[in-house]
Amino acid sequence: MTTNTYKEDKEDVINGNNNKSDNSNDLNNNEIDFSMKNKGGIFQYIDKLLNLDFILNKKFSTNYIPYLLFTTFIGVIYIANTHYSEKNQKKIIQLEKEVGNLRTEYITIKADYMSASKQSEVVKKAIKIGLKEPTKAPYQIK
Repeated sequence: MTTNTYKEDKEDVINGNNNKSDNSNDLNNNEIDFSMKNKGGIFQYIDKLLNLDFILNKKFSTNYIPYLLFTTFIGVIYIANTHYSEKNQKKIIQLEKEVGNLRTEYITIKADYMSASKQSEVVKKAIKIGLKEPTKAPYQIK
């Protein structure tokens, strides 16, 4: 009794050379039968399941082509619109962040300006330049 590998057993089953006796324990009952009865594979199964042979019919293809093209066109427009809106949404988010940063910068600069424009701060800066605060009140020329 010769022992074959799994690959050799598979080749024997495919070629139809199954010379093993019924008493042989080399193949379990749970193993897959590799015979050629399932020719075509998954694509043939899908073709049978969907049954798209009516598409090849001339009457169908000439009558419904404008509708198929229109539906395809609408689908392309829908996809393009989705991409455009997502792009704009990202741009809006980026601009909102930038506006927030600019608002913060504006508030900081405004606070600095307000503190620098106080009379006491102006007098300090004027003394550094060499200007003096007037001692007598201004008078009006008529």
